[in-house]
Amino acid sequence: MFSWLRSRNVFWWVIIAFCFTCICFVVISAVLTNAQSVQFEWLLKLRSQLETLGWMPVFQTVGELMQDDALYAISVGVLFSLLSTGLIFVFKISSIRKVAIQAIAYGYFENFLIRLVKHCTANYPHYRIVLVRPTFQLVEYPDVYMEDIKARLRALGFETVKEMTDENFVRNALFVQRKDNPPIPLFIDIPTTLKTLRKILELEADMPAGKIVEHRWWRTRFAQLCREFEKSIGQVLPTNSWGNIVFIDSQNTAKFEAQLLAEIEKLESLLRDRS
Repeated sequence: MFSWLRSRNVFWWVIIAFCFTCICFVVISAVLTNAQSVQFEWLLKLRSQLETLGWMPVFQTVGELMQDDALYAISVGVLFSLLSTGLIFVFKISSIRKVAIQAIAYGYFENFLIRLVKHCTANYPHYRIVLVRPTFQLVEYPDVYMEDIKARLRALGFETVKEMTDENFVRNALFVQRKDNPPIPLFIDIPTTLKTLRKILELEADMPAGKIVEHRWWRTRFAQLCREFEKSIGQVLPTNSWGNIVFIDSQNTAKFEAQLLAEIEKLESLLRDRS
């Protein structure tokens, strides 16, 4: 539960607001109960206003406790520590996480996706590249997950073969074809590079390496990071290729199959119109 809360910026904004409010409350209470505060007219007005509202006894009690220098130092120190931690998580940690996701996306784009796009544009007038948005199973059992995707395609009446898209770097993509029809230029890839998101999850949850646990937070957070990856890919893709590249969610089998068949039908329609 705490791992889930800690990964949400709203949780840290609440901590920041709470700590800031408490710090102001402690400082004002200490100043109001200080004997020298009578020298300042604005403090006298504030005290009068608080007495009218009936809040002065609370400020008075806290202020008297804060006259103990040790207690005051501990209280303010703890609050400032929590405030600093919240600011670090909101600004520093989220920035590091964003840069890490962008680095993963850029590496995938440069080392594979852009090469596949160039291969397709050089060889096919119309094509589709389907990027499968993986489930958390990719992190847990990557080999099983890959075979599961291939089995789904076979059940739909498709064969998958590997087509070399870059001879220099030996890059392959799954090339989908109907068993009883000529092949169509539809390529499927599962970004296995997203397995590295496991490291981000382990760092966020303070889990030792290799100690992923069965918990809904892991799956929810993995899905969020995948969406950030998808967004980063969209930012680096050439503007004229985005329509040929689609992401399909594999969480729900029925929706996955429906979306894939829809993309195949769109592509086949384009090919028929051209012929």
